[in-house]
Amino acid sequence: MPGNEMLEAMNNSRILVVEDDDVVADYLSLCLMMTGYTVAAVCSYGEDAVEKARELRPDLILMDIKLRGAMNGLEAAGIILSHNYIPVVYLTAYGDDEILQSAKVTDPFGYLLKPFRESELKSVIEIALNRHKLEKALREREASYRILAESLPGIVCRAFLNEGGKILFFNDMLEKMTGFKEEELLPGDYCRMESLVLPEDRAAVGAALSKAISEDKPYEVEYRIRHKDGSIKHFLERGRAIRPPDGSPSFVDSVILDITERKCAEEKLEQAYLKLMERQTFIESILSNIQSGIIVTTLDFRIKLMNSSAEKFLGVPAEVAVGKDLQDVCPTFADAVKGDGNIDEIYCNVCAREHVIGFKMFDMKGKDDAVNGHIISFADLTEIVKIRKDMKLKERLATMGEFVARVAHEIRNPLFGMTSICQIFSMELQLNEAHKKLMDSMMKEAWRLKHVVEELLDCSRELKIVRKRCDLAGLVHDILFENEVFMKEKSVSIEKIIPDTDFSVAADQEKIKQVIINLLKNAVEASAKHGAIGIALEKDNAGVTFSISDSGSGIAENIRDNIFDVFYTTKKHGTGLGLAISKNIIVAHGGSLLASNRPEGGAVFAFTLPVSC
Repeated sequence: MPGNEMLEAMNNSRILVVEDDDVVADYLSLCLMMTGYTVAAVCSYGEDAVEKARELRPDLILMDIKLRGAMNGLEAAGIILSHNYIPVVYLTAYGDDEILQSAKVTDPFGYLLKPFRESELKSVIEIALNRHKLEKALREREASYRILAESLPGIVCRAFLNEGGKILFFNDMLEKMTGFKEEELLPGDYCRMESLVLPEDRAAVGAALSKAISEDKPYEVEYRIRHKDGSIKHFLERGRAIRPPDGSPSFVDSVILDITERKCAEEKLEQAYLKLMERQTFIESILSNIQSGIIVTTLDFRIKLMNSSAEKFLGVPAEVAVGKDLQDVCPTFADAVKGDGNIDEIYCNVCAREHVIGFKMFDMKGKDDAVNGHIISFADLTEIVKIRKDMKLKERLATMGEFVARVAHEIRNPLFGMTSICQIFSMELQLNEAHKKLMDSMMKEAWRLKHVVEELLDCSRELKIVRKRCDLAGLVHDILFENEVFMKEKSVSIEKIIPDTDFSVAADQEKIKQVIINLLKNAVEASAKHGAIGIALEKDNAGVTFSISDSGSGIAENIRDNIFDVFYTTKKHGTGLGLAISKNIIVAHGGSLLASNRPEGGAVFAFTLPVSC
């Protein structure tokens, strides 16, 4: 408080005057009023002084040691101080040591020897009031510290470093936290708590304390103690070493907290974290190695996670896809899940190929069972669907093969008889021109029927391939030369794209020739008069590809999957065996025969043969 404010406060102080001499009492009252103090009351008996102090609670008491009545000033001051903390300044005409020593027991705030001057009175009062204010503030602060120490959930203590580990406790938490009373603790090198610390932790505690003392810094150390009940408790101690400037013994003030529950919680949390990490690693391992693609999205279909199978299929790294809308990464998937997420199969164009995708979507739920995202699971079923179709075709062909074999057997015998009779009639009978023409027609139809039977057998049985090295380019040139007359009948032109390179393949030349002739005749028949036919040979890592395109109307979408079936034909006089036989020959060579439509019109048939087998 600034000096002026303090002086003003002192001048407003109320003072109780206790004096048995009326003249001195009047003089004191006059001096006090002239100085600016307020006289609370004046009394001459000790008993009255006790009552007035209790009733008026003055800021200071001027107490004469010798009073009227049975109670002197020292006795009255003792009673007052035992009930109220009011500063007392003694007035006495006796300056002997015996009286002064008796007065010290009551801890007076000053003495005034009679007679005294006004200035002496004022000086003693100001000193007494000032000391009282300081002591009152100090008492209040000590009380606050005491309440704080008692309220802390830990031990508040002071350990003296050079006095055999002597320790002073400021609250009653020692027994609550350790089970031991203060008198039960054994002395240690640095603290009486040392005996409770586990032996394996004592070195760390001593090192932390020594370092803090040498560096004059705060310290923090964790250690374990053995509770009186035998259990192990974890303690955290924070403190600092103090070196008093007056040379008194150094000490360490510290707060010790019981962190056992926190340690247990940390251990449980660590165990839970390890289990979580183990589970996460397990799930990540499954997601990384599973063949199915997995995509996890938010409710608005923004990608949160994508496994390696999904990355490979979509051709997009996970770090690029995460955070993007599914529509931007794979529109087909987005359309499927936003339209009807329960569909089983979808067609998806990825990497310039059409794929058949097995597709499922599941809701991802949180703890409250609320949907907070989606899990999309998919697998490429293209090969499986192809195998499935091939299996069905093989089953159908196997069944048909048995049927065809029986039919062929039944047809062959009467067919042989018919051709034999025709040959005998031709040799032994004298036929006129009309009858001879009819006989030749019958023989021609019989041989055509025999050819159909052979084709049926080719469709129903496994082909025997005799592989030899043959030049596919030379074979194409020979076939075009041999069928030139057939092509001229329709006035179709041939546009060849055959590079000057090696197109040798290991194949059965006669059977490959049969395929090319069949495809060429189909192209000529499909093309309009004066149309154009394109023939091309290409070679790459997959092998040699032969393609032939026509200028016809193309293949209708609804029949594209059936054109290679046995007996399926769109021709008026066709048997439906040519393309089936051709595909059977190419597949037997380990190749593939495909049909498609050109954007500008017309159909394209192409087969690929491996360079070697």
